[in-house]
Amino acid sequence: MPNIHLLLQKKTPKSAGGRILRLSAFWGIGFVLTHIVTVLVTCVVEGVNWGINAWILDSMGFLAGLIFVGICWKAQDQVFSSFQRGFTAILIWSLSSVISRFFDILMLFGILKWETIYITPNGAVLISNIISEIVFGFCFNLMALVGTVLLIRKHRQEQS
Repeated sequence: MPNIHLLLQKKTPKSAGGRILRLSAFWGIGFVLTHIVTVLVTCVVEGVNWGINAWILDSMGFLAGLIFVGICWKAQDQVFSSFQRGFTAILIWSLSSVISRFFDILMLFGILKWETIYITPNGAVLISNIISEIVFGFCFNLMALVGTVLLIRKHRQEQS
């Protein structure tokens, strides 16, 4: 994960897509930190017996978020042609994450039930999940998607 001190010293990107990717990285740091709190709250309130599927999916989502904070930060001031693989990775990750977060939100509020993966939380666990997964996680993913699409569009317009 990027050093916070270095985050604050870096110049603001010139393009709108780059600025949105920078904001995405900040929201991603918020996601990483609040996700750790959510896991701790869940372990204290519900215990650690979530089932192997829930632990694997949770860990994968956390690690992907942690990695993509760094990739979004690096991408913010890159030229598309020199960082094409990174932008492609962000596009695929953010699109799939926005879609999976949509289903996560439905499961979080009990609208969609999938008990082998997710049991609808309540109380402190629900509140911490709303903060980490919806407020920070969804904003992180959506901003990464929008920022990358804007940068790709800008590149295509420059090529025309």
